[in-house]
Amino acid sequence: FASELVGMGYLFLEEPLPRQLESYEQLRQLVNIPIAGGETLTRCTQFSEWIDKYALDIVQPDANLTGIDDIVELQDSINEKTVELVLHNWANDISNAANVQLGAALVGCSMVEFNVSYNPLRSRLVQESFVPEHGFFKMNERPGLGVEFNDEILERYSCR
Repeated sequence: FASELVGMGYLFLEEPLPRQLESYEQLRQLVNIPIAGGETLTRCTQFSEWIDKYALDIVQPDANLTGIDDIVELQDSINEKTVELVLHNWANDISNAANVQLGAALVGCSMVEFNVSYNPLRSRLVQESFVPEHGFFKMNERPGLGVEFNDEILERYSCR
């Protein structure tokens, strides 16, 4: 399966196995496509063993789970081991904004994932979402994460 993906032009294989370090180490020895993972890890230190043992070619932290500070710290250890960084990005507009802004700021980030499934709390939570056009996110000059809440949606889905 992995060999066929290479021939079809796929860039990497994401989270192909249950999250067990030894399985990923073995898989990397058997296939010729980069293996990506780590989207559920929450601390920089959790990535360390995966990076040190070369169990992943691409690490995929998510600012929503790992946090911006830890991902910035993680970038240093990634660069030392020549592992690639692709930000996982699957939650909502706020998480999307954090990942897009962080990805733009990190020298070693080659890509930011983008969820296209419908979810009103993901796609309309802010007034103007970061949405890729022709494969690229257009940045803006707004402060912070670069987004403003959509008060109508917040009120509509509020638990109050």
